[in-house]
Parts: sequence; C-alpha cells; structure tokens
Amino acid sequence: MIKKFIFILLPMMLILASCNGDNDGELASPPITKDEEPTEIADGDEIAEENNIDYIYTLAKQGMIMNVSAAAGQATYEEVTEILGTPERIDETVAGDYAVYPEITIGFKDSIAYDFRSYEEDLQHIYYMDILERLGEPDDIKYYQDEQFDQIILIYDVHENYQLK
Repeated sequence: MIKKFIFILLPMMLILASCNGDNDGELASPPITKDEEPTEIADGDEIAEENNIDYIYTLAKQGMIMNVSAAAGQATYEEVTEILGTPERIDETVAGDYAVYPEITIGFKDSIAYDFRSYEEDLQHIYYMDILERLGEPDDIKYYQDEQFDQIILIYDVHENYQLK
C-alpha cells in the first residue's frame, strides 16, 4: 500500500504523503476538529492562525492540503493536472516524480499522488508554539538541517493512513 503522510515544515511548507501506520491514528491529546471553513479576520485579508491550523488539520485527516481538491493515495496525475493545470516542471527522484507548481509540489508514484507539499504564504504565519497550543504534543519529532534550513518537524498521526508534519 502507498505510504501516506502530511507535513508542516515550520514555517516554510505543508507536505502531504501516503503511509501505512501501526498506530490507531489518535493524537497524544485530542485534536481540534472543525466542520466549517476557516473564518476570516475582520479585515478579510488573513485567516485567523488558530482557525488556519484547525482547517489544515481537518484537511490532513482526509489526505488533503489547502487549495487542492485531491487526496493523497487516491488522485491520479491526470486528475491533478485537471485541477492545477500543467506543472512548471517534473522532478524525477528515487522516491517518485514530483510535479512542481507555484507554491505546491505533488509527488507521484505509479501515477498516484502520494506526497502533497504546500509553500503558500498563509503557512509562513504559523509558528511552532501556535501548533503546540492547537494540536498538543506531537506523536514524533524529526529534525532537518542543511545549508539553508534548520527545521523541527512535528509529526501528528491524524488518521490511520495520514500524518501531518
């Protein structure tokens, strides 16, 4: 089965991919759930940070990211290009092919989307402590560092098939 994950790399991006998990998908503390769209702040320019986190979490439970109506492990390359159009480029890697769009990258394995990454402006206003306040302690923590980035990756098991990072 395709692996399913969802990631938030603080504060740079949101990533979604497919995975098998041995856990039951529950968080260490109960998640904040939301059935409605996030609410906007009075000036209408930004979504309130806590609502944005809730909305991202709700989408992650469905294998989705903001502004893409396709799910990891289900959407085909053809379906994604119908939604987003032709990608700027395709990056071929050992892990799979990645369709690169402005602010979004989607990984494909055998023509099925399994890894969704978002670099949208709204995500850059979500900070470490905001996430911990809304979602509680993560199920796991990983670290990434190179010449450009020094990141803490919080991992939440949001569903038996998906993780939010």
